[in-house]
Amino acid sequence: MRSRAAVCASLLCGTISLVVSCVGSDRASPIDTDTGVEAGGPADAGVQPDTSTEDAGPGSLSIEPELPRVERGKTAEVKIKLGRTATLRGDVAVDLAGLPAGVTVSPIVIGAASSEATATLSAAPAAAMGIKPITLKAQGASDRSVRLAVAGPSGDLDTSFDNDGLILDSTNPGASVRAMTEIGEGGLLVAGTNGTGWLVRRYDEAGVPEATFNTNAAAVVPTTGMARAIALDPATGRIVVGGGSGASEAATIVRLNADGTADQTFGNAGTMRATIADHPTGSRVNAMVVTTGSTIVIAGSFFGPTRGIVERYTATGQRDAVGFAFYQDQAPSELTALLVLPSGALLATGTNDAVAPPEHLALRFLATGAPDTAFNLTGRASYPEESCRGASAALAANGDAVIVGQSVFGPNYCETRIAASAAGARIYTRVHPAGASDQFHAAAPGPGNTVYAAGQGGGSQDRVGVVLRRKADGDLDPTFAPGSDTPGVLGLQDPSVPDVYAYDLFALAPSRDGRLFIGGARTKSMTGFVVFRVWQ
Repeated sequence: MRSRAAVCASLLCGTISLVVSCVGSDRASPIDTDTGVEAGGPADAGVQPDTSTEDAGPGSLSIEPELPRVERGKTAEVKIKLGRTATLRGDVAVDLAGLPAGVTVSPIVIGAASSEATATLSAAPAAAMGIKPITLKAQGASDRSVRLAVAGPSGDLDTSFDNDGLILDSTNPGASVRAMTEIGEGGLLVAGTNGTGWLVRRYDEAGVPEATFNTNAAAVVPTTGMARAIALDPATGRIVVGGGSGASEAATIVRLNADGTADQTFGNAGTMRATIADHPTGSRVNAMVVTTGSTIVIAGSFFGPTRGIVERYTATGQRDAVGFAFYQDQAPSELTALLVLPSGALLATGTNDAVAPPEHLALRFLATGAPDTAFNLTGRASYPEESCRGASAALAANGDAVIVGQSVFGPNYCETRIAASAAGARIYTRVHPAGASDQFHAAAPGPGNTVYAAGQGGGSQDRVGVVLRRKADGDLDPTFAPGSDTPGVLGLQDPSVPDVYAYDLFALAPSRDGRLFIGGARTKSMTGFVVFRVWQ
């Protein structure tokens, strides 16, 4: 057994200890207060109003940034903009109505010669956390509803999510979350296993389970195997879930309507399970994207021996052998992630098992499924540095991809960043030990060109769930979890030694509003699936 100090020293990370318990429906109701703002203060004469489109109707109001954010115990500046009309002249006082408890704003007056003003938001240390609706109001202008984020420090739990920042469901002890995606404003779809078959759940922004959807989905999804991928079809609002099912595992795709019922227009009553003719030795979906026309591209594995596959299914669930060049690796390999690049090309990543020791693997395909020969001349690249297996990958904002997994030596955490949108050159590989079971299972894009990696490590008596954020140059991003022992790394663990409970992390999903979902399983005691929401 390693001490926690030894674990952190070898990993180059810090941890934040969490003492949590199973949380059901006991959540506090947020309190909104309508704060009156006294008009007054100096007018901002620095910007001249745009009168080119003035009319006699009401004026308009807007705020920058579109989703303002103020951290508890701090202040933040926002810009209030006014679209003037022919009748909206002179100084205009603006009110921010419905501010959360503990949040105030400086007086806002847009001067007669201006169309904007700067205001300062202040949040008390105990201000109501979360993202709440507020309303911009001004005499002669239409009300404008916006949302305001009252945040904790980066890496801290968002306690507006199920009242304590996490959902722990111990109904099924063998349950775990393997994939997640945001839906709506802060809602969440999760997929994984309930211990015997597929698990698909939906939660609203507050972390409340959506009972009708969950009941409907449970009646549709397979009772064997595991869901490993989930995606939302933006064109239709339908939900696509992929994985494997059956005593002899075969690739399976289920498409659900928005209410969780089976989409009867897809496959056989909403389910496509690969046939013996198409996948004679068994198969599995590991990753999936929904593309134009509601078609579905999957990356996964053939069995006997394991070989990577990429194939496309039509909007009705038929294997598209005509419009897409089906790919099956001729050498032992496994594909565990699938990304859509800015060009529309597809990048599949995983492990090259044709060499010993194994290597990180990346393949790039054109939208037709043909290998993209602009990528390492053949459409295929293998990265021998540090001998790593690939478990997941994420696309950074600049078009790079980061493959995460495990080095077979140690075992150790492993990350390889590549020029995915260029010729595939390796940018860096990072390997770092932390114990006897170190492995990354999940990756996700972070702010700017950063990328997250998540997994677990440590010793058998002192296990830690780890989430880190790394910059494009390979250094840790110290603005993430700055309060941890090593800024840039968030640890989720039981503070006691030996552990009473531990976390294994398998899934990440960033939200559009600046939060990060972390999913996986709680082990040892009060076991079941777990989802955290933290501030990015």
